Amino acid sequence: MLSRPAHRVTLLCVLILAALPSAAWGAQVRTGERVEVAGPTDDDVYAAGGQVRIPGAVVGDVFVSGYRVDFSGSTAGSLNVGAREIAAGGQVGGSARLAGQDVSVSGNVAGDLLAAGQTVAVGAQGVVGRDLVLAARTVRVQGRVNGRITGTAETLTISGIVSGVEVSAGRLVLEEGARVDGDLVYTSETRARVADGAVVTGRLVHRRPAEGSGGSPAL
Repeated sequence: MLSRPAHRVTLLCVLILAALPSAAWGAQVRTGERVEVAGPTDDDVYAAGGQVRIPGAVVGDVFVSGYRVDFSGSTAGSLNVGAREIAAGGQVGGSARLAGQDVSVSGNVAGDLLAAGQTVAVGAQGVVGRDLVLAARTVRVQGRVNGRITGTAETLTISGIVSGVEVSAGRLVLEEGARVDGDLVYTSETRARVADGAVVTGRLVHRRPAEGSGGSPAL
C-alpha cells in the first residue's frame, strides 16, 4: 500500500497529466496495470500504471506516474516521474525530475537531476551532467555529478566525484575515494566525517543551523 506522501506524489502527477490534454495531443499515452513502451517513439510519452517499463527510445519528454517505474531506454527530452519505486538506468538528454519513496539512478542524465524521496541513490555508473538537487532522508552518491550537490538530506554519503557541495544535512560522510572538485559547504549540527583518501580541492565550510531552525533537515 502506498504511504501517504507517496500517494500524494502519484496523485499530483496524475492530476498534472489530466490538466494538460493539449500537451498530450498526438503523443503516446499509455495506461494500465502493466505498461511497457518498447518501440521508438517520435513524440512525448505519458504513462500511468502499477508497473511501468520504458526500455525504448523516446524523442520527446517522458511523464510517468505509477507504483514502480523502470526507465532503461532513452529520451532526448526530460524524464519526469512520480512513483513509489523508481529505477532510472537509461539515457536522459535533458533534465530528470524524480519523486518517490526509493529513487535509484544508474544511467546518464545530461541536465540537472531533481530527486525527492526517502532514499536517493546515484549508482557507481550514474552520471549527472549538471546539478543534483535533493530533498531526501538518505542519499548515497557513488557516481559522478558534474555540477553541484544542493538541497537537504538527513544523511548524505559521497564516494564518487562531484564538482561542489552546498547542503543542509543531519550527517555528511565522505568515504574513501570521494572527490569534491570545488567547495564543500554544509549546514549541520555535527561535523562531516571525511575519510582518509577523500579529497576536497576547495574550501571546507561548516555552518551551524540558525537558532530555532530545528537542526534536522528531515523531508
